[in-house]
Amino acid sequence: MKKVYLSYARDDSEVAAKLLQLLRGTDIDWVDQSVIGSGEQMAKQLKEALRTVGAIVVLMSGRSLESKWIQFELGAAISLGLPIVPVLLGQSSIELAPDWFKQFKYVDGRSRDLEAVMAELTRTLEEVMTAEPSVEQKKLSKLPKAVRSKPLDQSGRMNLVIGICGGTGSGKTTVANRILESVSGEDVLFIQQDLYYRDLKDMPLDYRNAANFDHPDALDNDLLVKHLKKLKSGEVVELPIYDFRTHSRLPATITVEAKPIIIVEGILIFAVPKLLEQLDVKVFVETPDDIRFIRRLRRDIAERGRTLDSVIEQYIATVRPMHMQFVEPSKRFADVIIPEGGHNLVSIDLISGKIRERLARSID
Repeated sequence: MKKVYLSYARDDSEVAAKLLQLLRGTDIDWVDQSVIGSGEQMAKQLKEALRTVGAIVVLMSGRSLESKWIQFELGAAISLGLPIVPVLLGQSSIELAPDWFKQFKYVDGRSRDLEAVMAELTRTLEEVMTAEPSVEQKKLSKLPKAVRSKPLDQSGRMNLVIGICGGTGSGKTTVANRILESVSGEDVLFIQQDLYYRDLKDMPLDYRNAANFDHPDALDNDLLVKHLKKLKSGEVVELPIYDFRTHSRLPATITVEAKPIIIVEGILIFAVPKLLEQLDVKVFVETPDDIRFIRRLRRDIAERGRTLDSVIEQYIATVRPMHMQFVEPSKRFADVIIPEGGHNLVSIDLISGKIRERLARSID
């Protein structure tokens, strides 16, 4: 049997030590966090360690999945396509886990001695390490799938266009920024749909403030589609700059060049069929309505010069109705749904890992 990696939170280190002691009497070769150093090389060392194993076992007690290190370990394991076997130690450990995590075949270690847990764990590992990946595992590890017959950028590499959608304040930009932080900025171009709001400078300011900015028609989607097509053909484009305080487009533009990975973020990118056609991978960020409203309220007051009353009025009049009419129904087009936005580090690392893998393949 290949090596197995043991993942655990600091609170479970005592149980982990006892489990590792028992494992010395088996034919399983184990490796744990002790092989990982510290500092800037941690991520690299973890990936190197995981490439030598055939599965990852994660000890779960209470809120273990809230551990940032465990989230990172799981994200790396998923990006490498490794089987994951949770060992339940706490009464609420599986209930607190996200839905995608509950698909894995787990070992129930609650109210049982470690010898019995060890015996079941050994059997489970032999099963998952020799079995074909399940449909759910394939879904987790396929993003983004290889894209064939796509236009090339100026360096001769195929473009991949990733769309990140979700309601206002859902954390779309945070997700995009987290992905950008994990890959080279030279390979990724980030475009926000908000830049493409129609220019209302010829309208009186009162009419501009009353406009419905949450309807697809409020955006110049034709221009966005045109720009995406040009970028996918390796051409340079001039992105518009929008002033949210005056609801007008500025004379200046942003010159951008084509890159292998293009990320498009916006609340309505899945609601426009011709725009949807330009997206190779579609990600939907899902966050509770109350959290989204609070985030929008803070943003509009701090960044867009809005008053408290105007934000509330706009939310009731147009934001919420348009979300129910256009944004929420468009979720069905998503390839992947990320709960809790930028706080879901596992899903973000999954996507980032697959982007890096895609970039490596394009270079080869």
